[in-house]
Amino acid sequence: IPKLEGWNRTRAILALGRFSVKPALEWLRASAGGKTPDLASAVSLAQMAREEATTALLSTIREHGPSNPDLYLLLAECPGAEAFNILMDAIPKTSVGGRMNIARALSHFTLDQAATALRELWKQVEGWVGAQALASLEELGHPQAAPVVAQLYRGAPHRFLKLQAVKAAGGLRCEESIAFCKAALRDPD
Repeated sequence: IPKLEGWNRTRAILALGRFSVKPALEWLRASAGGKTPDLASAVSLAQMAREEATTALLSTIREHGPSNPDLYLLLAECPGAEAFNILMDAIPKTSVGGRMNIARALSHFTLDQAATALRELWKQVEGWVGAQALASLEELGHPQAAPVVAQLYRGAPHRFLKLQAVKAAGGLRCEESIAFCKAALRDPD
């Protein structure tokens, strides 16, 4: 792999993640967690689905996420308490792109975790980040998300996010979300 360049190198690294053997894990861990983390190596660690690979991936994201916010998207591959803590710590510190990646990853966490993170993301008042976070909540598909969506709608800083909240509620397809959507139709805004 060290002799390869460009797309050939990337393909070889991504293929390495399919081999769940110790030498591959060690090489990927060193490559992903080095001074300059390699995103392809981090993706391969996520593909391995081994405890050691997940530990290495979380360590890489914790250490290098602030300088490489694309890594936050990989939190979706290892949802759990540690990943959630990394995610919550990163929200106020990262860039808009980092928050967008965090918002995309939320659909892989529990409803409570996703709702907590969404409320924190909501404070940033970034339209597309809020829209992506609402889409992740909708993707979870839990009818219990309807009150969260309604609460966010009521506190939405602008019309665009209100529309995204109605869209998310419509995707939940439960009695409470239907009632919320009907009420939103009567909202003068």
